[in-house]
Amino acid sequence: MLWLKALMLLLALHTNSPTRTPRFQDYPAAMTWRGKNARLWLRTYNEKLFLTQLTTAAKEPPDFAGHYKIAGWGCGSVCASGALIDLKTGTIHPLPFAGEGRGAAYWIFTGGPMEEKYIEYRRDSHLLIIRRNINGKETTWETISYYFVWDGKRFKQIK
Repeated sequence: MLWLKALMLLLALHTNSPTRTPRFQDYPAAMTWRGKNARLWLRTYNEKLFLTQLTTAAKEPPDFAGHYKIAGWGCGSVCASGALIDLKTGTIHPLPFAGEGRGAAYWIFTGGPMEEKYIEYRRDSHLLIIRRNINGKETTWETISYYFVWDGKRFKQIK
């Protein structure tokens, strides 16, 4: 019986290890919501500026954390812009690394040339992965993955 307790402790330590890469299944979200999408609530200049992208996305089914929709659009060069829409309430939230400045710059969450996806998420998970490039020496770029968990009000960086 003691060996079973020791094994369970080792598994718990491994699961919560800071070096372990977070997985979508580690942050499950209920997928039972089948409600009607709420009317989009555009409050600010930044939100009204992207009326078409946001209202179009708000009519689609959820694709993140149960009842949220991630709206995404390009920003004219090698970068990505987007927002998180709560389909239950119609409220809009900036994605991590966005939410500063005014106008189009407010929605930019990543950029730089890369061959990987800028962002990854799933409807059945609260985990959001954003990849960003940082300029290395001379003309090289290094891609870094950031891991966030949505708690219903804000994104919390976990790695």
